[in-house]
Amino acid sequence: MLKIPDTIALLKNFFIHLRLKFSLFLAPIYLYGIIIGNGNIFTLEFLIQFISLHVFLYGGVFALNDYYDRDEGGPIGGLQNPPLVKGHSLFYLAWLWKLIGLYLSVVYSSSVHFVLSYVVCILMSVAYSHPKIRLKGNPFWSTLIAVLLQGFLIYYSGAVLSNSNVFELSPLKFWMGAFVIILLTLGSYPLSQVYQIEQDNRQGDRTLAIYLGVEKTFQFASFCLLISGTLNSILIGYYYHWWEGVIIIISSFLFQYDIQKWKNKFERQTVLENFNSLHRLFSIQTVFPFMFCVGHLLHIL
Repeated sequence: MLKIPDTIALLKNFFIHLRLKFSLFLAPIYLYGIIIGNGNIFTLEFLIQFISLHVFLYGGVFALNDYYDRDEGGPIGGLQNPPLVKGHSLFYLAWLWKLIGLYLSVVYSSSVHFVLSYVVCILMSVAYSHPKIRLKGNPFWSTLIAVLLQGFLIYYSGAVLSNSNVFELSPLKFWMGAFVIILLTLGSYPLSQVYQIEQDNRQGDRTLAIYLGVEKTFQFASFCLLISGTLNSILIGYYYHWWEGVIIIISSFLFQYDIQKWKNKFERQTVLENFNSLHRLFSIQTVFPFMFCVGHLLHIL
């Protein structure tokens, strides 16, 4: 039987494994979907769905992935020093956490499709990490799972499943927004792996960053993110305000400059320094889209 100090330490490590701060990097994807779908954030249902996805789903997914990976040799996405994984408590807590989110979705969401999407995301997260399936170890399948799990399905949940105006949503507008998110996720995903190449090699995972190599990873990410930013500029400039489109394309080029700066010093930096460079980059990538989304959803813009 666990003593109280051991229980506190166990729960503390569990909450670290949830990587809730890292989940905030993904929040603009759902909010962007709400904007594209002309949804309403001033409802209890929106709040529950947001919490279900970004606290319970993502948190449980990250924790379960940490249970299977058992990374101890350095930083991973969202964690500079991942806690040591002992026994099976993290496995059970991760599943409990995801099931709490599922319960909230079932009880408080009026959309059966939202609940089904949540279940699909859970199943994909298992296929991504479980050692007997381990799609994470394949560059194509792992990328496809990331694009669907962290990109399209979350955008879809915001644009289509969380509002009652879905029949008024233009297919062109929806799919333009979808490709903005798909390309954004596709470009960001290998950047989150590039500083972990040695560690992933030791674990036998052939990630997209390993498949491409450092140089081509940066080139691939830059291309995807530039096309995503350009497409987003056209979409927002056309459907909302032209000056927002101009700001977005300028911001996209400035972001390219930041990626190039990191690329130029990548080989000279340690794993920890590259980890910090990535998170500075992701912080920039999150703050401005988050401000844009909040501005639209509060009808300031």
